[in-house]
Amino acid sequence: MEELLAELVDKKLDIICGQTTSFRGQNLGVKNGVLQLRDDNDRVYFISVTAIVAYSEVGEHLSRPGFIGS
Repeated sequence: MEELLAELVDKKLDIICGQTTSFRGQNLGVKNGVLQLRDDNDRVYFISVTAIVAYSEVGEHLSRPGFIGS
């Protein structure tokens, strides 16, 4: 898992650590089994790689203009 996360440095990730614990932020790097993740409020989380159950890269949300009905 550490090697996979190391390939995604500077990417925005969703990290799931259990049924109710999840994090979203920019991957700052992985070292000695610890992932460093910065959220949108500039807080840095240090997450044990062994605690991570799943992760995914956050895609760009495309905003499409719509019509408002009257």
